Amino acid sequence: MNNISKSGFVGLCVATLAAVMITGSLGYRAYAGKTAPSSEQEEVYKRFLGLIPEEGEDQPSTIDSGARKASEEPPAGEVPKEIKSKKKSLEKDEQGEKRYSADEVISVEVVAPDPPEQFPPPYRGSVIIYTNELAAIGLSESHELTYNPYYAMRLTFAPRYWFSKKYYARAYINITSEITQIDWDNDHHYWSDLDLGCGTNNLYVIPVIDTSVSGEVSLKLPTSESSRAATRVMSNKLTVGLSREFGKFALSLGTNVEKYWHRYTTGSATGKLIGSCGAGGAGDCIDRLIQSGVRNPDWSLSTGLNGTYTLTDWLNLSADVGVSLVFLYALTEEEQITVQVDNPQDTRYFLYTGLGATFSLSKTVSAVVGARSFHMQLATDGEYRTPFINRHTQLFLDVRVSVDGLVSWLKK
Repeated sequence: MNNISKSGFVGLCVATLAAVMITGSLGYRAYAGKTAPSSEQEEVYKRFLGLIPEEGEDQPSTIDSGARKASEEPPAGEVPKEIKSKKKSLEKDEQGEKRYSADEVISVEVVAPDPPEQFPPPYRGSVIIYTNELAAIGLSESHELTYNPYYAMRLTFAPRYWFSKKYYARAYINITSEITQIDWDNDHHYWSDLDLGCGTNNLYVIPVIDTSVSGEVSLKLPTSESSRAATRVMSNKLTVGLSREFGKFALSLGTNVEKYWHRYTTGSATGKLIGSCGAGGAGDCIDRLIQSGVRNPDWSLSTGLNGTYTLTDWLNLSADVGVSLVFLYALTEEEQITVQVDNPQDTRYFLYTGLGATFSLSKTVSAVVGARSFHMQLATDGEYRTPFINRHTQLFLDVRVSVDGLVSWLKK
């Protein structure tokens, strides 16, 4: 093909393309003037003009971030309530024809998503306690005929794990180091029994009186020397508690039944003149207090009442009082023994009292200062002992470290 024929061919192509474009435009105008296009026809025409992308192509965003004015931008960290954007809108002109007009600004409301729910750590309530305690009578050398002071330090581990908001499992054990001359052992360091339990908190709220019901079952293993000397195998305890709040004042009542298992009904005569016992520990204290005798307990029933008043955000006051009944194994009748006890005493009565003040030093550390006493109700002369203040009263200082608070502090 020569140069002239090439030029003519190019010109023919340009003329043909122009004719097709003009004809299509005039044809659409003539067709649109006769009848309004159907939705399918309109969509085909929009695709022809490139206003709607073909299938498989990315959809154009209706949000044009560049259209937002600088003055309308929200401060850093703030979620905007509306975003200015541009969107093609289909309008009718004066002749009733549907066509796309110029871009117009519309408002799109943006709803911020709800923040994720924050769950407390499952190990909340776990504590490590460092205790210093001394017998109150040790402050006065002339209080008794013989001077027998008592001072000890204790480290307690009380882990707790929550499976849900109501159900948990826990453990409790401590080791005590007596600084003064020990009464019942050659070793100044001794362990307590290992206490394992699982329970529920706020299982049910009693209507009308608005009182929460809690419960727990526990198993205690004889890791202490006094329990092993008493030939104890283990013990099982069932605890039921009621609690209610009256503004700044909280009141709780707990009752437990504990069954003890021993290899023999009598144990070794190991014990203390002044016991180191806590509320609800009647079974342990009967092994430790010499005055209680050598017969082992069969089962016990304990009830305790606690009241706490929140004075400020960092200080609350508490008072405890409890009664424990310990039922011993029955005496066996022997034909060789001619002297029989007419009215054998198979029950021991214990009383627990306590006063304390808790200082919240931080979210991690708190301190408790107070006095407590766990003793048999009757003294050696048959008279009732004075509650709160008697020869078994101990002064104590607890420093409590919250495990969940400690973990949060270490993560910072």
